[in-house]
Amino acid sequence: SSTMWGIDPVVAHYKPTEPKPLNPLQRASMYLAQIFSLLSLLAVLRWTIPTNTSEGFLGGLGDSSQWNDSPDLLFNWHPVCMVIAFTLCSTQGVFVYRYNFFHRYMGKLGLKVLHLAWHTAAMGFMLFGLYATIEWHHLKNQPELYSLHSWLGIATVTLYSAQYFAGFWHFFFPGSRLETRRNYFPMHVIVGIFTYFTANFTIETGIAVQNYKNSCWYSMNWHTRDYNPAEHYDSIPLGCRYSNGLGLTVFFTVLCTSYALMDMRATMVRKNARRSSFLDME
Repeated sequence: SSTMWGIDPVVAHYKPTEPKPLNPLQRASMYLAQIFSLLSLLAVLRWTIPTNTSEGFLGGLGDSSQWNDSPDLLFNWHPVCMVIAFTLCSTQGVFVYRYNFFHRYMGKLGLKVLHLAWHTAAMGFMLFGLYATIEWHHLKNQPELYSLHSWLGIATVTLYSAQYFAGFWHFFFPGSRLETRRNYFPMHVIVGIFTYFTANFTIETGIAVQNYKNSCWYSMNWHTRDYNPAEHYDSIPLGCRYSNGLGLTVFFTVLCTSYALMDMRATMVRKNARRSSFLDME
């Protein structure tokens, strides 16, 4: 039969759908997450493009003709690509199903294609960012997997790739049976959100590693108290201020995204449910 549960599957793929309800704070958080993800892109470009490495900048972005002579111009694509992949593209991808406009005019299939497109772009940037750091280590003749950042990075790439191909197989092509998709969907959501958090946390560890390499600190004597970050802010190298700013914008992107993705219906059920403890005298 061409119908299932009384609904034509072709019609079901194109008809308007309804997004999950968002309260005003969640909707504001969703828009703030978009803003912070764009600020993260601007911050990472401002950190990597300037050539004044003595001020904590990374030294510029180069093309393939420069990589053998100046490997750092290849490596600097690594933070740029990872921020684009996981802070920008992945954030856009997870919010595809939250916009009323997309549900009204794109239908179920359109939402799938747009969700897939954002994550395909993220996959491309992730792979090039991974290539940049691996090839940089080869050109520098340095070990690759010695840091916590590198271990978390390998875990992130593995999880994201598995999530991408499993989702593609079940929901896009060739597509699994309806019952299989329904059983797999909760795992797809949980692993997807976990990978999103893990990827952006790994970006934060990478910023910390690079800040240490760039000597992002200032000199003090033992008698000086350093309790107020703003007091010695001007003593931090300029490039390091941008890298710290990048870390903050990534943090706030994830913070706003996590709140916007919360299922507030479940929270309201728990809030309105009768308590069963002995303190409940009703």
